[in-house]
Amino acid sequence: MKKLFILFFSLLTIISFSQTLEVVYSESRNLSEELENLEIPETEGVNSILIQQLIKEQLDKPIIKDQLDKPTNFKLTSSNGRSVYKTIEQEEDETVGDLSILLINEKEQYYRNFENDNFLHQTNMFSRTFLIEEPIDQFEWDVLDETKVVNGYKCKKAISKKVKGVEAWYTSEVSLNVGPRHFQGLPGLIMQVNTDRLIITALDIKIIEENTVINRPTKGKKMTEEQYNKILDKKMRNQPNSNKNGIEVKVITM
Repeated sequence: MKKLFILFFSLLTIISFSQTLEVVYSESRNLSEELENLEIPETEGVNSILIQQLIKEQLDKPIIKDQLDKPTNFKLTSSNGRSVYKTIEQEEDETVGDLSILLINEKEQYYRNFENDNFLHQTNMFSRTFLIEEPIDQFEWDVLDETKVVNGYKCKKAISKKVKGVEAWYTSEVSLNVGPRHFQGLPGLIMQVNTDRLIITALDIKIIEENTVINRPTKGKKMTEEQYNKILDKKMRNQPNSNKNGIEVKVITM
């Protein structure tokens, strides 16, 4: 029996490396609630109380709330020791009522090389492309006995001991240690992630009986996560906060 178990395990490993895993995920955020609770600092030429009042008035309109909270789909592709997580659909600039909504998440791409633990985040922001080198997050998962079914797969619950408010559900029915964005480190495919601001859920899983070439992204200005955050903060502070219709809100979905 022991010899048969070892033979089966070895065969499973070989098959896994000769396949491609494709998973479609849905990402949802309660952006309307975030905007409603947004604290806007007083700066020259900006009336923060008026802006907050205008935001609240617009969020009372169902069509705006639905647009803000509309989910975005991504696809994870994993093959031969590499994975990439890319945007499938992207929100477009919409003006509804007096609130101009711009959800900036176009051409998001998260790349990982499992051989050297290399992780890159490629993103477009304000018509510029950035290639951000980020450390591999060590979530230090605590696996619990609690289980549930996510899209037909039996999953176990895990809570990060290092990152507060991060909960994941993974399935051992898919043996690859991968997940959406930078979430990883569990003994199976991560099917769902819940954080304070984000819910990610697997919608569809495909196994393709051949390898897929996944290339390391090269386009974009290379920088660290800290450097990128400084640029982002500076750009957002310099952006105009109003337009001819009333108020313009820029939401960075990352």
